[in-house]
Amino acid sequence: MRTEKYLISFIIIFFIYLQSFADETFADETSIMLNTIVFNEDITFESYLKLKKVIDENPNAEEIVLASAGGDLVAGMAMGKLIKSKGLNARVVGICASSCANYLFIAGKKKIIQRNAALLFHGGFQQEGALAASIAPKTGIENNNHGATFFYDKSMKYPDYILNIFDMKEFDTPKDSLAQLIEIEKKYFAEMMVSDELPTYGQKGIYKDLWDSKKYYGFYYDLESLKRFGIKNIEIEGGHWHPEESSFPIHTYKVEYP
Repeated sequence: MRTEKYLISFIIIFFIYLQSFADETFADETSIMLNTIVFNEDITFESYLKLKKVIDENPNAEEIVLASAGGDLVAGMAMGKLIKSKGLNARVVGICASSCANYLFIAGKKKIIQRNAALLFHGGFQQEGALAASIAPKTGIENNNHGATFFYDKSMKYPDYILNIFDMKEFDTPKDSLAQLIEIEKKYFAEMMVSDELPTYGQKGIYKDLWDSKKYYGFYYDLESLKRFGIKNIEIEGGHWHPEESSFPIHTYKVEYP
């Protein structure tokens, strides 16, 4: 049984590797193989719809493999709700950053991390300076505002299905919209039974100078810190976790949560 589990895991990881080798980057892909969903793209409202379609068409799916550099925060929470509602295990390979780490990873029934996978955090709606970041010019470049990128439409119009998921209202000003999004994020973390400091703890306190130096793309937590945030059922695939050995050349620093 254990040999079969590791064989399936190897096949999935090798499949993703072949995609990345062929395109020199992760190809945009949300697919299904061996009752496992492979999510290998940016997090957008479109990717939410694609994931929902794959889940609806494959009721026997048991796991989602996450290999994403992140994306829209609201779409990430919507996708996390899907993962949790279906009881999917979440397996991190390569990198799971930003919205992927904040929301998708923690939604898994079991959280399985590849030995040298990277979980990268760099803020959320509750971070300092979120309002300024939310109204900054939309470039599509992560870390343009030194932290989570706020990709939502500058008209602050969300698709009806997103409004319905979170019982959201449309506001005319970024300030009012952000206040609502902060409450939605807090409720999301409460639903996941995880501290809402997860995306932002490495930006403040004793880590503020590191963050403010703007030398780093983000930060990562050690395994015990993740557990202290309230994240349960974490398994490391292949022995001990070594995120510092990730193959992704990202400038990060390690954070310990008390």
